[in-house]
Amino acid sequence: MVPPLGPIISGYATRHSWRLTFWVGLGISGVFLPLVYCLPETYAPIIKKKHRVDPEAAEKQQPSFARELKVIFLRPFVMAARKPVVLFTSLYLALVHATLYLFFQAYPIIFQVGVYQLSSGEVGLTFLPITAGSIVALGLFLGYSSYHSSAMKAGIV
Repeated sequence: MVPPLGPIISGYATRHSWRLTFWVGLGISGVFLPLVYCLPETYAPIIKKKHRVDPEAAEKQQPSFARELKVIFLRPFVMAARKPVVLFTSLYLALVHATLYLFFQAYPIIFQVGVYQLSSGEVGLTFLPITAGSIVALGLFLGYSSYHSSAMKAGIV
């Protein structure tokens, strides 16, 4: 839902200065940065580590940094190899995002340089249908998710 908003915002921001696009990004990040410090930790190993009584035992059980990196980087490939649903969902999402980013590259060429001669702000507005479709898809997903949860609680699914 959010990626198509980028060209809309930056299309009008670049009318003033190309630097303004970076300032807008900084401003949006600055608004959400305090949430990093306000929201509670949800990562289970960190929570368990905080609640351990003996700090020396916690340090002995901690794996090495190299081992952690190996596990972190290999986990997606292992999951994709062992679970077909992960593999095919990843391939599908890669195709969807590749198409979206292809639009990001093609729309300015088609609408700004080509026949239409639109301004960068107007080219950004050509992403409104994609944004609207994303919002509709989000609504459908949330409705289906709610229905599916209710069906599972009722024992239908």
